[in-house]
Amino acid sequence: MDTKKLTKMAFLIALSVIGSYITIFMSVALDSLPGFFAALALGAGAGGIVGALGHFMTALVHGFPLGLPTHFLLMAMMYLACYFLGYFYKKSPLLALAGSLFINWILALVMSSLLTYFIGVMPGPFSLVPIMLVPLLLGTLFNLLPAYFLFIVLDKRYELS
Repeated sequence: MDTKKLTKMAFLIALSVIGSYITIFMSVALDSLPGFFAALALGAGAGGIVGALGHFMTALVHGFPLGLPTHFLLMAMMYLACYFLGYFYKKSPLLALAGSLFINWILALVMSSLLTYFIGVMPGPFSLVPIMLVPLLLGTLFNLLPAYFLFIVLDKRYELS
């Protein structure tokens, strides 16, 4: 990995920290947009790293409301969602967007619900689902779609990919 790419990643991670202060609901924030953008502009792995660290910074800012183990799981889910987007974008943009939405919304919600139950944070195995279903959908869309459209505009002008 070269210095220019690392610098761009650091800048996008810093933007994730700023986005973590712009909340939609509870700890759902605009922290993922730079990760999704990085996945498209810098590659799947770089996007995954930016996305995971962006989630960690949001959780840190909000005091790890679901417990540290759950937020480590959500970091992994965020890495996976960004990686999926970056990996499949050139093959099928629609598949990449839909898969990232599924991972970041449904898969992460179900897995974190189960984990919060098993570590004793929530009273039932799916207690988080009714609380977070709509906010996570909105949060994912408010991060994923602007990143996608921003990439399209900037890629035409600056040939990012």
